[in-house]
Amino acid sequence: MLETNHPESRTARPNTARFVAKSLGVLGIGTGALEALAPELVAELLGVKKSRNVTTGLRGNGLREIATAIGLLSGKAPARWMWTRAGGSVLALGLLADALSSRRARRDRLWLSIGAVAGLALVEGLTAYTLRDRSPEAVDETKSSRSVTIRRDRSEVEGAWAAFVNSEKLLATSVRFEPAPGDRGIELHATHARGQGMALESQLRRFKQQMETGEVVHSDASIHPGPHPARPARATKGARS
Repeated sequence: MLETNHPESRTARPNTARFVAKSLGVLGIGTGALEALAPELVAELLGVKKSRNVTTGLRGNGLREIATAIGLLSGKAPARWMWTRAGGSVLALGLLADALSSRRARRDRLWLSIGAVAGLALVEGLTAYTLRDRSPEAVDETKSSRSVTIRRDRSEVEGAWAAFVNSEKLLATSVRFEPAPGDRGIELHATHARGQGMALESQLRRFKQQMETGEVVHSDASIHPGPHPARPARATKGARS
């Protein structure tokens, strides 16, 4: 049994996460600049009591947001930058919760701010988790894989595969062997570069046939060059005689 794992299904969520990361980067530039340049206005909007410490803290947070946003927009190590942004949001949640104890705080605005920042932190955390180990160095998204189940012992399959590799120009970039479910033999998983899937699938099919039947079965189309009747070679010769 041959199975195919296409990259589209594996990369849809990371692609969406990268879009979210870039969007949050753009948002971070705007909110960071506002906090850094107008901390008193931000404090009023959040419902926090104005003070020198609050103003200094908002300016520092704004600069952090800008730095994180630049990192996200660069596209390099997006998960790391997203975790940094999520950590900043968690810190902001703590500060907002602490501000609730102030008598001069606008609690209605504070609760709205806490809800908004909590939702944003959740999005940031999920995005960072989705982007984990998705950098070009960790995952080559131009690759897919094929797998085949062979009803033989692992040692026998591995030995035969080594000989098969020496006899053919192998298209697989990496292979691994795993026990098949239900004690049905061994699963051979092979990764290939984009555009090599069908050719590798043909190689795996030939290998499976050699292992299980001792020979490779060819179709009529594979042994007759050019147009020809859809009949086995022997039957065709018999008809002509």
